[in-house]
Amino acid sequence: LSTPVDSIDWFLSHSWNTPGWLKTVALLYHANAATACVAWLSTLAIFYIFKLALPDMFEWQTVLMYVGGAGQMNTLYFDVLTLPTFVVLIVVLLFGQEFRPACCSHTCFLDKCCIDQADEDRKQRGIEQLGGFLSRSEKMVILWQPEYLTRLWCVYELA
Repeated sequence: LSTPVDSIDWFLSHSWNTPGWLKTVALLYHANAATACVAWLSTLAIFYIFKLALPDMFEWQTVLMYVGGAGQMNTLYFDVLTLPTFVVLIVVLLFGQEFRPACCSHTCFLDKCCIDQADEDRKQRGIEQLGGFLSRSEKMVILWQPEYLTRLWCVYELA
């Protein structure tokens, strides 16, 4: 999983107690949110330009949905053209890192992947070199949660 590099884009600091899915969601958001928003807004603009240019073709697009709640009928206006734009938003948010060219991809240091976990001697040497990994990192990404600063290891990385 690891390869030698001259510099690291992101040093990922995290608590081992945090569930992996939360870390994954945080990293997907960190890596892809800006690109996903641009893709979503671009797709939305393109669809609405087509809607303005070809109004007869899209006249069926506005849908009326009735939602019952609290004993009354509510009316929800929803333009069907926005559905594909949300699909674009979700796809880019989840897979945006896969669409980047190699020149724009990020390298990262994640202790579990970059420090040998099986060989205790190599693991110790890797731990002793954490300062070197940090000094070669452009950015430190902290996957924070309330217990983060109670973990001695996290405080050590932060210091």
